[in-house]
Amino acid sequence: MREEVERTAWNDVLRDINAHNFKRPTRLEIIGEIGDVARDYWLEQGAPFLGVSLEVAAADGPRFEIMLGQPELGAGHLTHNVPQVCSVITERNISGQADVIEFRDGHGNTTILRFETLGATAAAA
Repeated sequence: MREEVERTAWNDVLRDINAHNFKRPTRLEIIGEIGDVARDYWLEQGAPFLGVSLEVAAADGPRFEIMLGQPELGAGHLTHNVPQVCSVITERNISGQADVIEFRDGHGNTTILRFETLGATAAAA
């Protein structure tokens, strides 16, 4: 089920996402336009989810910070900032957990964080 999250509930949604998706494989996609050219590209695929945070008082806020990677294995990490967020949309699975979270910013871009299904090996660990 897709739903837009009320601004007053953004922190609650982030707590839920952080609690239920830690280390879950992700896909991070950016959709937007530069002039008349539409762009759609994957920024990352397969990196484990480390967390997402919200900075309301930032100069470019409200700003979300998405953290992915495996720094403990020496694989590094990726931090992606989404400034001037106007809306947050979640897509929940049948058990009610968020499988997708979209951040729409004031420049017309959409950042999509998609959580992949854990494989049998990862689920058993």
